Amino acid sequence: MKKLLIVKLIPLFVILMYSNIFASKSVIQFNYINKSTNKIENLKEWQKNATKVMQDTYPFIAEKFNLKSSKKVKIIKVVIDDIPQFTKIVTKNNSKTMVVSASHINKNRVDSYTGLAYHLATYFLKNFKKKPLWLYSGIPSYIRCFVKKGKYRYEHTPPIFSFKKKYKDNVSLAYFIQLKKYPSHKLISYYTSAFFFKWIEEFYNPKFINLLVQEIQKKNFDIDTFFKKNTKKNVKTLWKKFTSQYKDLKENKVIVVNRSKQNIPKFDRFEKELKKSVKNFYSSVVNFFNIPNQKKMIIHVNIKDDIKVPAYALQNNGSITIWADWIIKNRSDIRGVLLHEFVHLVQNRNRTTNNYTYLTEGIADYVRCFLLDGNYRASWVPKYKTLKKESYKKNDKKMTDFLKRLAKSKKKYKEAYVTTAFYFKWIEDNYSKNFTVQLNKSISNKNFSFEEFCKKKTGKLPMKLWNEFENWSNSL
Repeated sequence: MKKLLIVKLIPLFVILMYSNIFASKSVIQFNYINKSTNKIENLKEWQKNATKVMQDTYPFIAEKFNLKSSKKVKIIKVVIDDIPQFTKIVTKNNSKTMVVSASHINKNRVDSYTGLAYHLATYFLKNFKKKPLWLYSGIPSYIRCFVKKGKYRYEHTPPIFSFKKKYKDNVSLAYFIQLKKYPSHKLISYYTSAFFFKWIEEFYNPKFINLLVQEIQKKNFDIDTFFKKNTKKNVKTLWKKFTSQYKDLKENKVIVVNRSKQNIPKFDRFEKELKKSVKNFYSSVVNFFNIPNQKKMIIHVNIKDDIKVPAYALQNNGSITIWADWIIKNRSDIRGVLLHEFVHLVQNRNRTTNNYTYLTEGIADYVRCFLLDGNYRASWVPKYKTLKKESYKKNDKKMTDFLKRLAKSKKKYKEAYVTTAFYFKWIEDNYSKNFTVQLNKSISNKNFSFEEFCKKKTGKLPMKLWNEFENWSNSL
């Protein structure tokens, strides 16, 4: 009788066991809403991958955030929209929504859904953005870098390792040498903070991130008190010790990693030319911007397929990624593209807002068009002579036609790239000689305003200057 009962109960046990497994895997459901006006290729496939990543990440987050004691979320709304950021969290009427950039999905498909692991962590934190950026951005970045052994980390961040072992991987070391440019922990954020927290866990307190997650959500949380209690040291001392382990380089190093599956003709020769170009750009750009105490760098150049833009740069780890197709089809343009992206590695940025991207892109193209005798400008951009009103030669048909085309830009001086670069040069030739260098110095100021900057340097607002540039160009 007992054996018969056991036999009957086994199938029921198996059913309950599997139903619990499936239930645990589907704790959260994701509701996708596409508000973008851009076409997104294979959207259903992207949604499937995004869901898999977030459901895979959730148990790790639940443990770190101690979500067992809190009310479980059943459904999370994910909106695909045309936003300047890659992703963000929108809080409205006591509910939260994850928003993803449609452009980011098209350009960086894998990162666009693995990056949601970061914002899934952000989603569950309370009183989160009331804390300093370097602190609150580091926690979800930690989740992304170390969950599932770094499976969902951004590809340019170092793989999982131990700080206690001698670190010999140059590609990863490049990431940490960049840290020396930050004299204070208050200037770091995101992945840099995440690795700082990981280092603290290895040397001071293995439960550091768990404790930080719980304490940071309390209204009376105090940074100095927390660090002293859990590491026996203040945060300034820890940061100084963390960065001191990486020695300054005596010379710049360029590491090229070819991730492309395509055959790039004469790649060995191309790699040598690329390394030489980057090293040459360093002194020219640093001297132009008059950057004091600029550290030598390890520059990681990545060659990839399907990034859909010629190249992009990441300042936090000194990396440049180039589209393999662009190398194959536009080889003569690569050094100019490389110069533009290199500028992004050393130029100043305004980290309080995304509204000045057009300025940083304009500064980078300014360097490409006018520095080093303009030898690295795009082939369709005419060689600069002068844009000074009294000295301009109207018989220069190529330049005149070019300027008239720029004057028709829909976004005007906010068009970025070449348009904004020539706008800067016109201002320099007619109003303020060192306008672009001074702009690069000022843009990182917390309260920076381009309107105020222009008014101070030229006596006029940006739109007034653009109208003059536009009218002058059309009159040629």
